[in-house]
Amino acid sequence: MPRMDGRDAWFDGSRWWEDSRYALGLLTRLPFGTAAPPDGDFALAMRAFPIAGIVLGLLTGLLFAIAIELGLSVFLAATIAVAGAMLMTGCFHEDGLADTADGLGGGPTAEAKLLIMRDSRLGTYGACAVIIAVLLRIGAIIEISDFGGWANIIVVLAASGAWSRALMVRLLGSLPPARSDGLSAAAGTPDTRIIRQALALGGIMAGLLTIWSFGLFAGLVALLAAYIAYLLVRRLANKHIGGQTGDIAGAVQQASEIAFLLAIAAALP
Repeated sequence: MPRMDGRDAWFDGSRWWEDSRYALGLLTRLPFGTAAPPDGDFALAMRAFPIAGIVLGLLTGLLFAIAIELGLSVFLAATIAVAGAMLMTGCFHEDGLADTADGLGGGPTAEAKLLIMRDSRLGTYGACAVIIAVLLRIGAIIEISDFGGWANIIVVLAASGAWSRALMVRLLGSLPPARSDGLSAAAGTPDTRIIRQALALGGIMAGLLTIWSFGLFAGLVALLAAYIAYLLVRRLANKHIGGQTGDIAGAVQQASEIAFLLAIAAALP
């Protein structure tokens, strides 16, 4: 079956279902994902990344809620939630963050940085980056839980999951691949319409959820903070390696999600 163009596919529910299953298959280890879109159009399927993000966020928030209801402390519940999220993705984004930190921090040239990023061994920069990222996520969840309990944690994790993965699509469409092989090069480049669809979907879902739970100011600040984090990672990638990789996309997801959570925590009364 020929693939529809981005405009027609926007209104095709069956395509959204197929693309959502692909996004879940790529970004998570959840059993209801699929390995590839049925017609092999990986780039168009990226528009469903925010859907994978909101599913992951909802499940992560549910883990937090269950832990709280079982009588565990907020710290333990937050730790279980973050650990569960890492398990559900197979540490996919954390691995990208670690490789990005090792490569951009350790290589003297672009070629050396890319070589380090491809190395499966974990360096000091990468280890520190993942430790800090995990601590910030746990700390932010604890702070936010004081405002409305576990219900708001479910909301904020779903929102940050959707928006951070929409920003991954923005990155993949705004910078060229830094190498001719690898995951990002093989998946193709999303065009402007795909990027707009991902940003609209992720932004609307994240905005509505956060504004409904935390108010207009907190919601807008969180969206903006996450976008600034994306811009910073994008600028570093462009400066150091002249493009993007799958690891850089993972770093964008982690940085923007953490910025989103921290902004919500800071904006609360």
